[in-house]
Amino acid sequence: MKYLRLLSWLLCCTVLMFSLASCEEQEPDLTKKEMDTRLLGTWKQINSNISENKKLIFMSNGDIIGYDFPPGGKKRVFYTENNCHLFVFVKGLGIKLSNWTYEHYYKIDGNKLTLWYSLYGMNSNSSDCLIYQKEK
Repeated sequence: MKYLRLLSWLLCCTVLMFSLASCEEQEPDLTKKEMDTRLLGTWKQINSNISENKKLIFMSNGDIIGYDFPPGGKKRVFYTENNCHLFVFVKGLGIKLSNWTYEHYYKIDGNKLTLWYSLYGMNSNSSDCLIYQKEK
């Protein structure tokens, strides 16, 4: 009887662990994703009201440096769709911060990159955006 109870308890714990582990978002395979090469390089934020200008560096291997939302995380990679939809995957630190993909919409006009948080914001040309200038 005790053996059966212990076995059923272990089975329940195993099922629970697998169900929770399967909820975690997996890192995308960048070889199967689009990458807008116009983004590659260093972009300096120009519409910041902070004295320190932030920079985003898009690298050809898919890494993105300077994307600090949310704080923490082990690794950040990016990919795009339709030359206007940006995805940033943040590899989490385990239980406190899980893996997550953040979406943005963007337009590139010459050396100017504008990022919005939604498709509606981009389509309505909302002023709630981040503006970057490409560094040479």
